[in-house]
Amino acid sequence: MTSPRKNISKQRITLTDIFVISIGLGVVSILSISQWQEKDDADIAIVHNNLGEQIHLSLLDDHTHSINGRLGESQLQISGGKVRFKDSPCNQHVCMRAGWLKESGEAAACLPNGISVVLHSDTPRYDSINF
Repeated sequence: MTSPRKNISKQRITLTDIFVISIGLGVVSILSISQWQEKDDADIAIVHNNLGEQIHLSLLDDHTHSINGRLGESQLQISGGKVRFKDSPCNQHVCMRAGWLKESGEAAACLPNGISVVLHSDTPRYDSINF
């Protein structure tokens, strides 16, 4: 006995399928770019020292601020709405290599000296950060 063959037709992708997939990919691309590329310049630098104190520094005025830590004095430079570690008594100067911070949510720290800087604005860039 021979078994009857099933009539299986192969389905092909049509122009309508390609159009719908293209529109979907375009919408996803536009939404992801608009959501992940938001940039909000910070207004305030919040500095934490090894004693648990918080110091709020305005990013509107250009100046250099000295913060005392475990090892000595670190200097923060504020210029043009940005902040950076200008000098620090730590050995490796990782904090200084962090460079200029400008956007809300950015942070830098001198762990040996116990000093950290976090930028803040009215509309924070991240809702949470895990380290």
